[in-house]
Amino acid sequence: MTTKKPVILSIGGSDSGGGAGIQADIKTISALGGFATTVVTCTTAQSLSGVSDVHVLPIDHISAQLAAVFASYDIAAIKTGMLFSKEVIKTVADYLSVISCPVVIDPVMVSRSGDQLIADDAIMAYIERLFPLATVVTPNRYEAKRIGSNAANQLADLHGVPFVVKNTDEKHTDKLGFPAESLQSYSGKNAPNSVHTHGTGCTHSAAVATFLGQGKRLQVAVQEAKSYVTECLLSSCEIATSSGQIAVVNHA
Repeated sequence: MTTKKPVILSIGGSDSGGGAGIQADIKTISALGGFATTVVTCTTAQSLSGVSDVHVLPIDHISAQLAAVFASYDIAAIKTGMLFSKEVIKTVADYLSVISCPVVIDPVMVSRSGDQLIADDAIMAYIERLFPLATVVTPNRYEAKRIGSNAANQLADLHGVPFVVKNTDEKHTDKLGFPAESLQSYSGKNAPNSVHTHGTGCTHSAAVATFLGQGKRLQVAVQEAKSYVTECLLSSCEIATSSGQIAVVNHA
């Protein structure tokens, strides 16, 4: 029996450590019943301890990837992750401006380990070119502050699109704000402190995109994405590292 799957496009960076970025997106989309397609914008040398190098791919190659995917697939939803430079952001925005499917913009700027994942002059390109195209924007609390506020409703009012600010407090609460509307909170069970949370931001935004691609309303997609990330943490798996066994996010 043939199973019908929505095609979800992830546009972002490659994580050589396998826990975040494009790799986390593919795992998430596949686990939630989508068919993952990708456009790689940059490669990173990173592990669970941080990012040591970033290489941005040539703009012509990024554009060629975008053209190939859009020409071949009926995309149900899109998420963007690490874009890094204003040139990449503008290239991606040119393609997204002519599509009609849901778009989740995850403005990857700062990793959980504190590494900067965006050029200093690229934030305004996000605000001017990508935010207006978004179905929802999903910064973590550190990225939200760099954009201009920690509050989801204030960001929504300022930019005219819904914002989910992830992990707004020590209880890992996500808050969804709509322009000129009330704020909605989404909480989950706290994961054990022994679980490494690398990649949960990418996992969350990829899950939101997948649920939107399945036709779910934004509020439902955000709630189910929160529940999925919580389950990924609570059902963590152990992997062998040079420092010994470590519990990590389990996308299965």
